[in-house]
Amino acid sequence: MVKKTKKPAKPVFVIDLTQCDSAEEMYEALLNAKLEAKLPLSKYEISKLIEYKLVEGFANLIEEMFDGHNALVIEGDDIRAFDAIKVTVEEKKPWYKRFWNWLTGRK
Repeated sequence: MVKKTKKPAKPVFVIDLTQCDSAEEMYEALLNAKLEAKLPLSKYEISKLIEYKLVEGFANLIEEMFDGHNALVIEGDDIRAFDAIKVTVEEKKPWYKRFWNWLTGRK
């Protein structure tokens, strides 16, 4: 007589990897799927999940602060957002180079 043993049933959950661009995003998707399936998480997984949520919340906070602008200025207790442009300042050539270029007709 052969004794049959039952294997423990493995939990089934779906992970959407279509939007993942890196291994870090894949790991985040795995942790979110395990959390939704109510599977046990290790201490490391919990700390990484909290880190991801904090980073995501911080990114959302920064987007709200900038509100479509590309610069922030702190004036006293106020934070003001505005659009900044890059300005380049060309230094003048020395007088003798400008004089020589004027004589020779160069620019």
